[in-house]
Amino acid sequence: PEEPSRPSVQHRPSYEVRRTWLGLDRFPATRVILALTVAYYLWTVWMSGGLLRLVSGPDTISLVLWGANYSLLTLGAQTQQWRLVSHLFLHGGAMHLAFNMWAFWHVGRYCELIFGSARMLFIYFVAGVAWGVASVALRPGLVVSVGASGAILGLMGALIYFATTVRNRRVDWQGLLA
Repeated sequence: PEEPSRPSVQHRPSYEVRRTWLGLDRFPATRVILALTVAYYLWTVWMSGGLLRLVSGPDTISLVLWGANYSLLTLGAQTQQWRLVSHLFLHGGAMHLAFNMWAFWHVGRYCELIFGSARMLFIYFVAGVAWGVASVALRPGLVVSVGASGAILGLMGALIYFATTVRNRRVDWQGLLA
């Protein structure tokens, strides 16, 4: 007698295909944010007095006009919550911009490599908005805040989380802390 044939077993690959989030896996997020930030800085410098202000940066009135995190406008009577995002692209001077973008270039590319572009963008903006809320909540009054420092520190926090929770992965702390 013949032995009944067994149904064929389909073998699945031993790896999982990484799902893309919003289709942004190959999007160069770090480069785009850096380019937008530099372009916005040049725009605000141009609008606040021309290229003579390239090094010193835009004045406070121009920063508030173009989206600085200013507690009276951000969470005040007018509630312009868009300032919680726009302040990430504004910087007070060329040195402020250079240091932030240098740090973002290193940390952002590393996070983008580990988490992917979409997740890196998510972490960047959530951390930046949270930092902006903390800024206006902890320093109410006539304080104007600009810059991407909070978002960059949020990316560093994500790297610390990654280094402490994911086994068999090494984070290049020497390179990042430089």
